Amino acid sequence: MADELIAYDRIGVIVNRVTNPELVNEFKTPGVDILSFIPADSAFAANDIMGKSVMELPADSAMLKGVKEALQNIEIL
Repeated sequence: MADELIAYDRIGVIVNRVTNPELVNEFKTPGVDILSFIPADSAFAANDIMGKSVMELPADSAMLKGVKEALQNIEIL
């Protein structure tokens, strides 16, 4: 359906909240790039529970590292 409704040059996926890194190789889809695997992040969960913004995560947050990787892969950063 995306092919009919959305114009794009490239398509990719971000796999979020990965709890078992051994399963990473199971996420292969022909024609779809894996932009990033973001591990489950306890700092993000704690921020969410306390109503804090994602912008308040520590710089070494696994989630922020995964987002940065994805943005680099699509050449935004």
